[in-house]
Amino acid sequence: IAGCYRGGGKVILFGNGGSAADAQHIAGEFTGRMLVDRPPLPAVALADNAAGFSAIGNDYGYVEVFARQIRAFGRAGDVAIGLSTSGGSGSGRTTGASASASGSPWWRSRIGGPLTSRYSASPP
Repeated sequence: IAGCYRGGGKVILFGNGGSAADAQHIAGEFTGRMLVDRPPLPAVALADNAAGFSAIGNDYGYVEVFARQIRAFGRAGDVAIGLSTSGGSGSGRTTGASASASGSPWWRSRIGGPLTSRYSASPP
Protein backbone atom coordinates (compact mmCIF):
# COMPACT_ATOMS: atom_id res chain seq x y z
CA ILE A 1 0.00 0.00 0.00
CA ALA A 2 2.84 2.38 0.84
CA GLY A 3 4.36 1.72 -2.60
CA CYS A 4 1.01 2.42 -4.21
CA TYR A 5 0.81 5.80 -2.51
CA ARG A 6 4.46 6.62 -3.26
CA GLY A 7 3.70 5.94 -6.92
CA GLY A 8 0.64 8.21 -6.98
CA GLY A 9 -1.95 5.41 -6.86
CA LYS A 10 -5.09 4.95 -4.81
CA VAL A 11 -6.58 2.22 -2.64
CA ILE A 12 -9.91 0.75 -3.76
CA LEU A 13 -11.82 -1.24 -1.13
CA PHE A 14 -14.88 -3.45 -1.51
CA GLY A 15 -16.99 -5.91 0.43
CA ASN A 16 -20.58 -6.98 1.02
CA GLY A 17 -22.73 -6.25 4.09
CA GLY A 18 -20.61 -5.65 7.18
CA SER A 19 -17.47 -5.93 5.06
CA ALA A 20 -18.77 -3.00 2.97
CA ALA A 21 -19.02 -0.99 6.19
CA ASP A 22 -15.46 -2.03 7.09
CA ALA A 23 -14.29 -0.94 3.62
CA GLN A 24 -15.97 2.45 4.11
CA HIS A 25 -14.33 2.84 7.53
CA ILE A 26 -10.87 2.01 6.18
CA ALA A 27 -11.29 4.40 3.23
CA GLY A 28 -12.35 7.10 5.70
CA GLU A 29 -9.22 6.53 7.77
CA PHE A 30 -6.98 6.93 4.72
CA THR A 31 -8.69 10.12 3.56
CA GLY A 32 -9.02 11.38 7.13
CA ARG A 33 -6.49 11.65 9.91
CA MET A 34 -5.69 8.08 11.10
CA LEU A 35 -3.15 8.41 13.94
CA VAL A 36 -1.26 11.51 12.77
CA ASP A 37 -2.07 14.78 11.07
CA ARG A 38 -1.02 14.25 7.45
CA PRO A 39 -2.25 14.98 3.94
CA PRO A 40 -5.21 12.83 2.87
CA LEU A 41 -4.44 9.59 1.05
CA PRO A 42 -6.71 8.67 -1.89
CA ALA A 43 -8.98 5.73 -1.03
CA VAL A 44 -12.49 4.81 -2.09
CA ALA A 45 -15.01 2.18 -0.95
CA LEU A 46 -16.97 0.90 -3.94
CA ALA A 47 -20.20 0.36 -1.97
CA ASP A 48 -20.41 4.13 -1.35
CA ASN A 49 -22.03 4.79 -4.74
CA ALA A 50 -25.56 3.49 -4.05
CA ALA A 51 -26.99 4.63 -7.39
CA GLY A 52 -24.17 3.08 -9.42
CA PHE A 53 -24.18 -0.04 -7.25
CA SER A 54 -27.90 -0.66 -7.81
CA ALA A 55 -27.80 0.27 -11.51
CA ILE A 56 -24.94 -2.15 -12.20
CA GLY A 57 -26.67 -4.88 -10.18
CA ASN A 58 -29.91 -4.32 -12.08
CA ASP A 59 -28.32 -4.18 -15.54
CA TYR A 60 -25.52 -6.74 -15.23
CA GLY A 61 -26.25 -8.83 -12.13
CA TYR A 62 -24.92 -8.54 -8.60
CA VAL A 63 -21.72 -10.41 -9.41
CA GLU A 64 -20.63 -7.36 -11.46
CA VAL A 65 -21.31 -4.57 -8.92
CA PHE A 66 -17.67 -4.22 -7.85
CA ALA A 67 -15.95 -5.64 -10.93
CA ARG A 68 -17.45 -3.05 -13.26
CA GLN A 69 -16.40 -0.23 -10.93
CA ILE A 70 -12.86 -1.62 -10.74
CA ARG A 71 -12.73 -1.62 -14.54
CA ALA A 72 -13.91 2.01 -14.49
CA PHE A 73 -11.67 3.35 -11.72
CA GLY A 74 -8.76 0.93 -11.29
CA ARG A 75 -5.43 1.77 -12.88
CA ALA A 76 -1.98 0.24 -12.83
CA GLY A 77 -0.37 1.30 -9.56
CA ASP A 78 -3.63 1.22 -7.58
CA VAL A 79 -4.28 -1.43 -4.94
CA ALA A 80 -7.66 -3.16 -4.62
CA ILE A 81 -8.61 -4.72 -1.27
CA GLY A 82 -11.55 -7.09 -0.97
CA LEU A 83 -12.97 -7.84 2.48
CA SER A 84 -15.16 -10.86 3.18
CA THR A 85 -16.47 -12.80 6.16
CA SER A 86 -17.13 -15.94 4.12
CA GLY A 87 -14.50 -15.70 1.40
CA GLY A 88 -17.01 -17.15 -1.04
CA SER A 89 -18.64 -14.11 -2.62
CA GLY A 90 -19.05 -14.33 -6.39
CA SER A 91 -18.78 -10.55 -6.63
CA GLY A 92 -15.44 -10.71 -4.80
CA ARG A 93 -13.97 -13.32 -7.14
CA THR A 94 -15.14 -11.43 -10.25
CA THR A 95 -13.68 -8.21 -8.88
CA GLY A 96 -10.28 -9.82 -8.30
CA ALA A 97 -10.15 -10.77 -11.97
CA SER A 98 -11.08 -7.21 -12.97
CA ALA A 99 -8.44 -5.73 -10.67
CA SER A 100 -5.79 -7.95 -12.23
CA ALA A 101 -6.92 -6.99 -15.72
CA SER A 102 -6.60 -3.29 -14.85
CA GLY A 103 -3.04 -3.86 -13.63
CA SER A 104 -3.95 -3.33 -9.96
CA PRO A 105 -2.51 -5.77 -7.44
CA TRP A 106 -5.20 -6.89 -5.03
CA TRP A 107 -5.64 -8.43 -1.62
CA ARG A 108 -8.46 -10.61 -0.40
CA SER A 109 -8.97 -10.71 3.36
CA ARG A 110 -11.28 -13.16 5.07
CA ILE A 111 -12.55 -11.67 8.30
CA GLY A 112 -14.68 -14.56 9.61
CA GLY A 113 -12.68 -17.11 11.59
CA PRO A 114 -8.91 -16.97 11.36
CA LEU A 115 -7.77 -13.89 9.44
CA THR A 116 -6.12 -14.81 6.20
CA SER A 117 -4.61 -12.34 3.82
CA ARG A 118 -3.55 -13.01 0.33
CA TYR A 119 -1.69 -10.86 -2.11
CA SER A 120 -2.15 -11.73 -5.72
CA ALA A 121 -1.26 -10.29 -9.06
CA SER A 122 -4.03 -12.51 -10.44
CA PRO A 123 -7.16 -14.00 -8.88
CA PRO A 124 -7.12 -17.52 -7.43
